[in-house]
Parts: sequence; structure tokens; C-alpha cells
Amino acid sequence: MNKFTNNDKEIIIKSLCHLYVVSKLNENNNNYDEFMNDKVKLDSSIFHLTQVGELCTKYTSEFRESHSNVNFRDIIGLRNVMVHGYGTLHYDDIFSIITDDVPQLMNEYKKILKNDYNILEVDSYLNNYYNTRKFDSVEN
Repeated sequence: MNKFTNNDKEIIIKSLCHLYVVSKLNENNNNYDEFMNDKVKLDSSIFHLTQVGELCTKYTSEFRESHSNVNFRDIIGLRNVMVHGYGTLHYDDIFSIITDDVPQLMNEYKKILKNDYNILEVDSYLNNYYNTRKFDSVEN
């Protein structure tokens, strides 16, 4: 039996969906100026990154400990800065996170789904979520 809960699985799937939306929103943003000129995409990206940070607070401690290669603390910290501001939110950092960190985190989450839950293919699920905004069951 898997040592992680179904709740951990659902959290990672929902997080991956939010990350996918961020990646789709920004797939044609080639530079920082383009990113800053589209306020709707900017605000939407920040919203979805905030959701990922919020979801990170919901993982079981066993899940977080077993996946120390994912920096949950920094993801949660980013969420706090985006939500509360603290006067330290820098859009160039957000752009860097979207272009550099989001693809890496998506790949890591896919590996976790494969290794921990034997979910081999999630791309069609993510595309369906992007088009319908419905969280359905993920099957192999």
C-alpha cells in the first residue's frame, strides 16, 4: 500500500493543473516586457502560483519529507509574498519563476505521480483541465 494519502495525490494533481495554466498562459511570452504588458496574464499567473503555494500547505508531513527535492517551504513563502505583499514582490522574480522554475516543478510533480501513484500519463488530463477547468479523476 502507498504510504501517502489520496489527499496528497489530489493535491499534487491540482497543483500540477495550476502550474499547467501558468505555463499555457505564458508559452508565447518571450521576454519580460511582453510579460509585463499583459496585465491579465500577469494577474492570472500570480493567482495560479498562489494556489500552488496554498496547496503546498496541505501535504502530509510524510509526503513533504519524502520529497525533499521539492522546496515546499520556498513555494509557500512565495505564496505569502504574493498574497500579503510585504513590499517585496518583484515581477522580474515572478517572470523568472514562470520561465525557469514552473517547468522544472511540473516535471518533478509528474515524476512523483509516476513513481508514487503509478500515474504514467497526465498531459491529456492537464489539457482537459485547461480547457474545461474541471478536476476529474486521473487514471493511467
